[in-house]
Amino acid sequence: MRVHSPRGERELRLPEGGPALTAEVRALEREGDPELYYEGLLALARRQEAAGRVEAAAELYAAVVQEAEAVGALREGPLRTRAQECLDAILGRGAFGPRAEFLLRNLAQQSSDPAMLFAMGTAGAVFRMTRLATLSRLASTPNPGILTQLIGAGRLASLTGFALEAPAFTLVGRLGNEVLGRRQDWSGAALGRDLASSYLVLGGLKLAGWASGAAYRSYASPVGALRERPLQTLFQQGGMLGGIFLGHALEEHLGLRRPQDGATTLTDSLAMLLQFNVAGRLTRQAFGTRFAAWERGLDLQSEALARGPQGPGRTLGLGVSPVLATGVVGRPPARSGRGLETLWPNIVLMSSQGGNGDSAPPPSGPRLQVSPASHESGPVPRPAGSRAEDPGAAEGSAESLRTEPAPPPVDPQQGAAGFAELLETRGRETEPPILNLQPVERSFGSTTVEVQVAAGYENVQRLRARMAPHLPALREVLAGRPAAPWFIAGVSDGMGLHSAVALMEAGVRHLVGGFYEPEALIKMESPIHLGRLANVEGLRLLARERGVDFQAFYQDLVLPQHGKETRPFPAELRAAIQEAQRRAGMNELNFVNSIAFARWISPSPGVEQRQGIPSLDLEGRVVLMNMKPYQAKGYEGTLDSMGRNHGALLEALGEHFGPESTSFFFTWAGGSQNRRILHGVYGGGALGHAKEIGEAAALRYHLQSQDAGFARGYHKIVRFPDFSSFALFGIPGGGAFGMIARHVLEGHGCYADMGELAPRAYHEAFGGEHNLRNPAAQIELDVPESYHLPEIRRNLQTFYDRVAEYRRRHPEWDGSQPLDHETSRELLRGLVGEDYVSRIPKATE
Repeated sequence: MRVHSPRGERELRLPEGGPALTAEVRALEREGDPELYYEGLLALARRQEAAGRVEAAAELYAAVVQEAEAVGALREGPLRTRAQECLDAILGRGAFGPRAEFLLRNLAQQSSDPAMLFAMGTAGAVFRMTRLATLSRLASTPNPGILTQLIGAGRLASLTGFALEAPAFTLVGRLGNEVLGRRQDWSGAALGRDLASSYLVLGGLKLAGWASGAAYRSYASPVGALRERPLQTLFQQGGMLGGIFLGHALEEHLGLRRPQDGATTLTDSLAMLLQFNVAGRLTRQAFGTRFAAWERGLDLQSEALARGPQGPGRTLGLGVSPVLATGVVGRPPARSGRGLETLWPNIVLMSSQGGNGDSAPPPSGPRLQVSPASHESGPVPRPAGSRAEDPGAAEGSAESLRTEPAPPPVDPQQGAAGFAELLETRGRETEPPILNLQPVERSFGSTTVEVQVAAGYENVQRLRARMAPHLPALREVLAGRPAAPWFIAGVSDGMGLHSAVALMEAGVRHLVGGFYEPEALIKMESPIHLGRLANVEGLRLLARERGVDFQAFYQDLVLPQHGKETRPFPAELRAAIQEAQRRAGMNELNFVNSIAFARWISPSPGVEQRQGIPSLDLEGRVVLMNMKPYQAKGYEGTLDSMGRNHGALLEALGEHFGPESTSFFFTWAGGSQNRRILHGVYGGGALGHAKEIGEAAALRYHLQSQDAGFARGYHKIVRFPDFSSFALFGIPGGGAFGMIARHVLEGHGCYADMGELAPRAYHEAFGGEHNLRNPAAQIELDVPESYHLPEIRRNLQTFYDRVAEYRRRHPEWDGSQPLDHETSRELLRGLVGEDYVSRIPKATE
């Protein structure tokens, strides 16, 4: 529009469609005093800037500068300086302070722009869908192309996703602005500038993200700090900042961005990094949890496809860090014909890779292809006759995983090897499975909750990765055995969960699992218990990947009840075991009892109740823990759940055992077979007494089978060392003992975690060296711990002495609240690893 000023007429390029702005400019034309005119124009420019109309503000600031400079009056000098300072702040020039103030003032508006958020979410979805579709295509191609062999299918798929991600952001953002009434310049030149900028900055960010991820793993892995969140965040944000710098440099080099001095570039980059984080959070909030879960599901499917064995030359990562989120930084689409689209950048989260940096790549091996199945809520199809009629059974209390016809029977003498060959054949003939990782509603008793399938699948994949080095030996051993079904009681966490993952990966064909979480805690949506329910969903997906006939049932499998009649074995579980035996073509069963539910941790009658036992909480802080007082109901309840229950389950399963059957009862000999440590807590307490009962039941049943010529198979005790588990930290003194013992064993190179112990237990049992027939022979995995127990005990006593001295010097600390991390580390100095906090187990493992 043309306006009159003290210098005469001039052209102001103000945005169209602003009648209020036009009216104000026309009113200023009537002002005859130059100083008042320019002051009014400057005030109008500031109001436009405050309202978010940056283009109009910049045009008005420029007019004030030019007009005042032309007039040349001294009194207009300060006014011109103020206008120039404001204009430089918008254009990214001049002093640090005004530019930083401008960027921060516009942070909220730019970060919450609806068009921007919609473009972010859409572009991220385009990247993920394109990557997954490309990976699925490449994974099903028998003869990889030259590019696939050169850079790997995962990186090729990521490049394909990147090729569509950048234009998707630009085009969707422009369309969003049009919908909001912001006119866009659709000329080829303007569109080309935006597309080029998106490609350059997105590419710079992805490259920097990959480099920072590699640096993080290189630095953190040797010191065992892959789970230290502050360090992870430092590398993540540093990588993003480096990507922003790189993107800006590429834009300046190609003339797409005005060159800036170093201080201004740093200011813009830091502001962009802040905006990146804010916009990312707002996008997740705007699109909702289901959209986030869907995206994470696409990521996990892509990771699973990328990890699958593709033959020589086809291994690959996804080309991005598993720790660092990858983002795109791009310029917002132009809001007007001329616009100031080159004046300020916006940060947009486009794609990310979640996961923990401590996750090693999962094992290679035949990836089994099965047809897709949904995770719809409600009743799940079961084989005919597999569920007894039980009017009292809650809807959905038992859920079969089978959603496709079972594979044809295999000759039992072929064992797991024959089944593996069958699955290899199926894998070559079918497309890779498309796994549904959306949250699902499941019913547990009378309670229905939403279970996060993706979280469970991710946890299962993490466990699978940890045990990868130990699976080939187990796979080889099981290949020589008859393919009898397996039944695991307690499959949702702990050693039962690890056993299920190991057995599926080793080629087991039929697996039935039982799991139980108190319904009251499910109803409260306890994160720990919901996480365990998610683990079951993760096992279901792993079973589909591996072609395993897997069924999981929500049932309380603690049969003895103190003062009440013993609970019968669930009919639907028995039907599932019978069906698995029918499919396997043999009346044999391998049974794993991993139920370790302690109702009451107290000393045995007549044993002193220990108080103020130094230990560690789940954050690695020193605490004092107390034993519960002896109470008959609670004490007997623990003996039922952890001890007597094993004998009851063996008797209930007797009809399913044959001469090739086995069962396994887990124990810690340090608490049940000797009392050299944690006396009065484990040994001499309810826990140790319960294990004594369970061990005796296993031995008794084995002797009965032996008397009958081993007609009911072999029933063994597995002696585990005191491995780090979530349950261990609930035992008074257990957390401190576990971490101190781990440090000692790691120092001697003989520490084993659950990821190693689970496959080793079954390898030891079936590998030919263990005498299954001998009732006195136990599967002893705790030999290193027994050998180094004196050193462990000395170090534990040192810790106790240090805590006692601290309590003497600080009588105000009664142990009810944990000590701070710094004090805790000092008390543990030399007794645990420097990174001991990162090694504390997760609640769902």
